Amino acid sequence: MTSLDTVGNETLKWTFWVFLLLSFFLSLKNTIFLLFFSYFIYSLALFLISFSWAKDPHPEKAKEIAFFVVLFHSFLFLLGGVLGILTTKGFLKDLIFWSVNQISEIFSTLWKF
Repeated sequence: MTSLDTVGNETLKWTFWVFLLLSFFLSLKNTIFLLFFSYFIYSLALFLISFSWAKDPHPEKAKEIAFFVVLFHSFLFLLGGVLGILTTKGFLKDLIFWSVNQISEIFSTLWKF
């Protein structure tokens, strides 16, 4: 089955992975700032692309079409970014912290012998 909206799928996938990786190295405040800054740039670029694409077949409705395209894709962009941040800050940080503690306990126990 082919997807009707490959840009939406790619948006969700790439924002999830990018913000998952950024969340490991940046503070939460900086990550959220980058999420909204990149959201603004993405929305502006997508509006201009959608407007120029819709201008040829529907010149009277080009702005409305571009607006609804940006509205839908902004939801996907923010959803992917927030899921990436929450995955890193919530689940993965605790998992990595737990595994590092377990490994250090194993080595400290072995070191005692």
